[in-house]
Amino acid sequence: MVIKSINQTIGYKGLPDGFHINFNDDITYIVGDNFKTKSTILSVPLWVLTGYNMTGSNQEDVSDDSRNIKNVIAEITIIDNEGNEHIISRSKGKNNIILLDGIKSTKEYMAKFYKDIQFFLCAYNPYRFCTLKPAEQKQLLLRLLPPISPKDAFKMLSEEEQKIIEKPIIDNTEFAKQKRADIKAYNFEIKRLEGVEEGNLSIALIKEEEEQVFDKEEHLKELQEQYEKLLIGSEASISMEDLKIKINRLTNIVKQNLTVDLEDAKQKKSKIQEKLNNVSSEQGICPTCKQKIENEVLQKALKRLYNKELETLKNKLEDMKEDTKKYVKELKEKKNLLNKLSTEENISLETKRNQIKKEIEELEKEKHNIDLHNQEVLSKKTAIKKAKEQIEKARATIEELKNNVDLCNLQIKISDKLKMLIIGEQLKQTKNLLKDVSINFNKLDEDTGELLDEYSITYKGREYAKLSQSEKMRADFEISNFINKKSGINTAMFIDDTERIRDITINNETQVIIAIYIKYSELSIFYEYNDVLKRKKESIEQQLNEDEEFIWLNVA
Repeated sequence: MVIKSINQTIGYKGLPDGFHINFNDDITYIVGDNFKTKSTILSVPLWVLTGYNMTGSNQEDVSDDSRNIKNVIAEITIIDNEGNEHIISRSKGKNNIILLDGIKSTKEYMAKFYKDIQFFLCAYNPYRFCTLKPAEQKQLLLRLLPPISPKDAFKMLSEEEQKIIEKPIIDNTEFAKQKRADIKAYNFEIKRLEGVEEGNLSIALIKEEEEQVFDKEEHLKELQEQYEKLLIGSEASISMEDLKIKINRLTNIVKQNLTVDLEDAKQKKSKIQEKLNNVSSEQGICPTCKQKIENEVLQKALKRLYNKELETLKNKLEDMKEDTKKYVKELKEKKNLLNKLSTEENISLETKRNQIKKEIEELEKEKHNIDLHNQEVLSKKTAIKKAKEQIEKARATIEELKNNVDLCNLQIKISDKLKMLIIGEQLKQTKNLLKDVSINFNKLDEDTGELLDEYSITYKGREYAKLSQSEKMRADFEISNFINKKSGINTAMFIDDTERIRDITINNETQVIIAIYIKYSELSIFYEYNDVLKRKKESIEQQLNEDEEFIWLNVA
């Protein structure tokens, strides 16, 4: 793209309204003393095309602050990379409009001329790149490098590294990001399993107890058989102790019935009978209508009530008598049986049977306790076995996960190496655009032989930070030219402050507009360097005359 001319400006910074300048296709020189708007002229095409200034800001107020300008307008003519000529104008303030060949346009459409704003700013202004942070420089340059297919990149690795990576990497950054996410997930699971292992360890370390054996099974069986034999026969099968308990219970029941319940029933009967006998003297009031009830009616009602209660009580007494008779009869039978059993032979048999029963109960208790102990031992063994299995399983899984973490770290390392190998190959394909400048994205570790990620720029083998000011400017021009050609923008390069260097090496296919400070010179546009030298000569002569006059004045 060639900047052909600035056609006019209205209210733009310090430029006069209607300002016009034509630029040569190769080199144009803008000369003048300080404060002659040389740098302002350089900023006009950039602002018209992009809305940005030379420092990369699109928020600058470009109006002439010495006048009350409501709307700033500037117009330029360019020839695009296809050879087509366009007139572009931009206004800002009252109206914010971009016109392309007289038709309203947008910043998105205008981008077709400069493609990428960051590339364009660095290509147009060679001093722009060095103001960026190293990380910004690195990313900008990486975006310029020619692409290499994942398949071709994969071939740069050794066979062993290819096996580890498994397949070509589409995006190294995304690949490493995913692997780091996998590592995070693996480490989280490792931590969880270590908790499982620690939790089961206290169980696994419990000392196992031995099971106990009940070795009196035969003796218990013999006692049970003896006891069964002693129970054979109706009399022998009856326990005298149980019989005594039953006799006591029956005695208490009979006593209760005869002395308490029966006496209570008799008293109730006596009271009811007394009421029945005195019923003729009763009077009453109806609870509903509150009228006095005649004695005859009341007497009949009360007689029916008392007779019914007497009948009920009579039936209850009869039942109690029948029950008491049964209890008395049973009590007599039990006492007779107890007397019958209270022989020396039966007492001896009872004593023997009770002794055997007690021994059986003790042995059964001992057996029961052994069974409980063995159940507990078995439960512990099961828990310990399960805990050991869980620990073994957790450790095996942890080992596997740690191997996965190591593999992911190795894959990231190989991915980083591959990224640097790709960059190295990309740089090889751009060597023709860089002469004295070298851009490095990695360095070789002399101890390990590994490629390390490191961004640096050198000029003729020297680090950029250690260069003189003029050497830095030469490096800046070369990088700017590299960005310009590699991006395909092919814009004009505007160079200011050239007094610091005597020669400038620029690609001869690049349009260059150079601002040159010449003392005593008004703003002038030259297309031949001889005209610049002539103006410099005039400036020197004027300077000499002033110096001579100053000397004579001092002498006087």
